[in-house]
Amino acid sequence: MAIIKGICENKHYVPGCLGLIEQSLKGIISKMEQPINSSFDDDLLLIILSIIKHSNSLSDLTKATLPLFPAFFKKKDGILSNMF
Repeated sequence: MAIIKGICENKHYVPGCLGLIEQSLKGIISKMEQPINSSFDDDLLLIILSIIKHSNSLSDLTKATLPLFPAFFKKKDGILSNMF
């Protein structure tokens, strides 16, 4: 996850790698029903936010993660300031 996160934080890589990144994450996200039980959910959230930021749009993958956001907030007691 750290490698994917690093790529997604670089605006020069995202446009060329976006399809590959989303394809790689699709299986992980489809199995994540409860972010509270995952140890890598913070990285996943940062990756999704970077994808949205650099692509300026919501793809099918990023839309699929939206229902997970309330669980992210609940896990962090509503504080995600370090994410933004």
